[in-house]
Amino acid sequence: MAPIQNHDTYCGAMQGSLAQKLFFVEHLPKLDYLLDYGCADGHLLRALYRNNPWGNPVLVGFDQDEQMIERAEAAALVGGGPLFVSNEAHALSNLTLASKKGALTSAVLLSSVLHEMYSQSADWKMTGFWKRLAATSVEYIIIRDMFWDEREAKPRRQFAPAIERNYPKEAADFDLMLSCGQSIDQAKYATEFLLKYPYQENWNRELLEDYFSIPVSLPARIQDAGYELVMWKPHCVPFIQERIKRDVGVELSYPTHVHGIFKRRIV
Repeated sequence: MAPIQNHDTYCGAMQGSLAQKLFFVEHLPKLDYLLDYGCADGHLLRALYRNNPWGNPVLVGFDQDEQMIERAEAAALVGGGPLFVSNEAHALSNLTLASKKGALTSAVLLSSVLHEMYSQSADWKMTGFWKRLAATSVEYIIIRDMFWDEREAKPRRQFAPAIERNYPKEAADFDLMLSCGQSIDQAKYATEFLLKYPYQENWNRELLEDYFSIPVSLPARIQDAGYELVMWKPHCVPFIQERIKRDVGVELSYPTHVHGIFKRRIV
């Protein structure tokens, strides 16, 4: 995966629509411990700390990008706030300790990170990730990400002409990165471009990411790891729909993202 060229732009884009990203707060009981896996600059955890929906939980952010952790620590809140680590083993070890204390309710948040992981990792590596996560005994798994399901996506018309008219260079770059048999004329890849084109300062990195890499079978895989489904909600993101309509003149009327919550099954 290409490195992030402009961390300011990347982090600024990630902070859009915090309310939509914090969807899970109203669906969960009081949490005592939350790990934000792939926390970037920590903006979600800082928002949770300021809004204080659960009292005083332990909030921990993990990101393998040490520059992101440095940014998170530099933005630390006066008088406390989230903790940040760049070592996955350390993050999961602490999550295990918290989860196995019977009186504590723990959760892991995977916000817009799974598509990156599936883009970069072989299937067997992702199977290993879910096993490591289940081994922590974390009570809740929270997912927010981009997601494509052919059964849900039914475009009303082809978007490629409008895309190529408004963003000819970027559309050509994108088409070159697609595999044989794939084309921006196809709904899935046209939709991916419509989600991707704003991030031109980190364009080389974005081109390499498969935004729709999360498999449709993911809910079943997590359930096989010992969790029951609480929520799996494909949806459109209003501010993204508005931006695409303004910039490109097309309307997305089908889901491009998903909210998911899983609860550890009591054995």
